[in-house]
Amino acid sequence: MKHLTLEQRYVISILHKRGFSKVEIATEIGVDRSTIYRELQRNSSKRNSYNPKIKLMSTIVNGKNAFCYSRKLLKK
Repeated sequence: MKHLTLEQRYVISILHKRGFSKVEIATEIGVDRSTIYRELQRNSSKRNSYNPKIKLMSTIVNGKNAFCYSRKLLKK
């Protein structure tokens, strides 16, 4: 399983704002169209604007929480 890079997420953001279709975006960055559909759906705000930093921030927060949680278990 291959994850999207931050650079790919920025390309998705730019092309999406310029009005490219999801299929065109997928072809441009070399991934399946379902990847683009999921990415836009999962990482869009309530105003339906895609933000490539949403995934990055959630990863940082989840990683920090996982680290803190495992440290709590070790203290016991």
